[in-house]
Amino acid sequence: RGRQLGRTWGLPTINQVPENGKLLPPFGVYATRTHIEGKEYLDRVNIKIEEVYDAMRKGILPKTSQVAPSQIYDLFEKYCDEGKDFIYLAFSAVLSGTCSLAQNIIEELKEKYPERKMDVIDTKAGAIGIGVIAMQVLKLIENNQKLIIE
Repeated sequence: RGRQLGRTWGLPTINQVPENGKLLPPFGVYATRTHIEGKEYLDRVNIKIEEVYDAMRKGILPKTSQVAPSQIYDLFEKYCDEGKDFIYLAFSAVLSGTCSLAQNIIEELKEKYPERKMDVIDTKAGAIGIGVIAMQVLKLIENNQKLIIE
């Protein structure tokens, strides 16, 4: 059982641990930029999640900004260099430019690594929705079922 921090927003959270090697990147910090009262932070680098929730409890609405293109490119290229095929589950393209950015990077890398299978899925969802979708994708993979991307 987690710390139930999602209840601050009135949204439940689930704590799932996928099988080793099934989630890329594996566990770690994802460099999301958060802005609170005009100051920029790197999530879980120079601000704790509790501090974000504390700001929200005070009525301050944190804002986020897109991950740097070089971070996405470097990560995707690393997987290609390692011979790994992958699918990137993107935050809704309506809510963020990250999906479009990732699609452009994938198209560029497909020319350099034509043997790699890689794609971006616009989940049309936010953070909690992506988590649920990711768990379903993992189940398909574990059951050797096809994932059809339209």
